[in-house]
Amino acid sequence: MNLLTILGLSGPWLAGCLALACIRKLQRQSAHPGRLFRLLGYGFFLGYALLYGLILANQAFAGQVQVLPVMIVLLALIMIGAGIMVSPARSGLPDAATRKIATSAVQSAGGGWLKGILLAWIALHLVFALANVLSIPMFPWDSWLLWMYRAKAWFYHGGLAEITGPEQWITASGVPPYTVDAYSYPTFLSVIGFWVSLCLGRWSETLVNLPGILCGLAIACSLYGHALKLGLSSVIALCLCYLLVSTPLFATHMSLGGYSDLWMAGYAGLGFVALISGLETRKPSYTAIGLILLCVSALVKNEGFVWLIMGLALIFLMRVPARIQLES
Repeated sequence: MNLLTILGLSGPWLAGCLALACIRKLQRQSAHPGRLFRLLGYGFFLGYALLYGLILANQAFAGQVQVLPVMIVLLALIMIGAGIMVSPARSGLPDAATRKIATSAVQSAGGGWLKGILLAWIALHLVFALANVLSIPMFPWDSWLLWMYRAKAWFYHGGLAEITGPEQWITASGVPPYTVDAYSYPTFLSVIGFWVSLCLGRWSETLVNLPGILCGLAIACSLYGHALKLGLSSVIALCLCYLLVSTPLFATHMSLGGYSDLWMAGYAGLGFVALISGLETRKPSYTAIGLILLCVSALVKNEGFVWLIMGLALIFLMRVPARIQLES
């Protein structure tokens, strides 16, 4: 794995984290326990949504996808975000209550033998998942046919080539396009796999699944951050993270890449958490982030539209008075 691949995987994550941090700073939001971990979790999914949009824009304007233009935009956004973060805050130094909350957040992530054991167990599960990703090629199962076939076809074609159904492929004149049964499925995960292969400069049946590991790690970070925000101790928060990463289904989706359900858990699950938090605290930024994540979930799987409709229904119900008097 080369340096460009590392930048291609971490750049969107960093851009998403800085974007969220800048929003918090400009709105002068007070610090809460676990803030850093929530930034890491939500920043990953917002950053990769940005990456998806940049790749599609590059294809639309240039007729092909090139690593350099996308990376230039990502680096520019990272530099802008870093500049905003290092600039002096408009409100000056934080007040005593904010400093106290921030200090307690740092202390909550402190040491302790029990925390060390939990962290070691979590790390062991992640290491095993990474070892599986690096050693087991993509299986020829439905995930390969639905998502990674398109990524591989696009890499060897040199761009986001047309994918049609079997009927259109048979009747196509000239050089026929690519075909797959699930040609109408959303393209998010295929585009991400295509991006990894572009950064690698070659197609790899294993390394294209590395974003799945990062996806699972981001979900675990978000869970830990939200648990601290709710007032749970760091030990209980780490227990929740361990229960998550050790769940066989969750671990399987991290270890055997190609499935999109883990990404749906991030976009739809965290989207609803942010949406509910925004409606409860009446913070439009949280609500907007939740809606953005729910919208992107519809680009991951068709089922995402159901989650998006449920989110919009929740907003509507929260805005409607609790009691509606009917005229007799």
